[in-house]
Amino acid sequence: FADPVRPDDMTGWIETAFNELAQKKTVGLNDRPGGNTKEPGSITVDRIHIIRYPTLYDYISNGCELTVSVAIDFTMSNGDPADPNSLHYIQPDGSLNQYEQAMIGVGEILVEYDQDKKIAVYGFGGIVAGHSGASHCFPL
Repeated sequence: FADPVRPDDMTGWIETAFNELAQKKTVGLNDRPGGNTKEPGSITVDRIHIIRYPTLYDYISNGCELTVSVAIDFTMSNGDPADPNSLHYIQPDGSLNQYEQAMIGVGEILVEYDQDKKIAVYGFGGIVAGHSGASHCFPL
């Protein structure tokens, strides 16, 4: 919360829970780190408006069908696959790198909600055979 004289200064801080704000309506601020203000202020809740956003479960249980597809980044932004520090590093022992583990972990969950249980796999940022420049989307 900002001080009116210097808007970039921290006036105080608060750590609370939704229920505390809803019940108390006014909660005192703690002094800023290194500060010496005994009562830096408070927060008063005038009204609370709760917006419930649908979850993935809500969509699926109401008939929404999923089609799972994956895109693999072939740009060099993640480094050379021969470099052990790269997210794309190909392990000599055949074990999965972090990138592969993440795709499989998420894919195994989402495919259960896919009607045909097939995952479309695309690539981007790589040079496709027969082309000279990088392609932004190609099937694998």
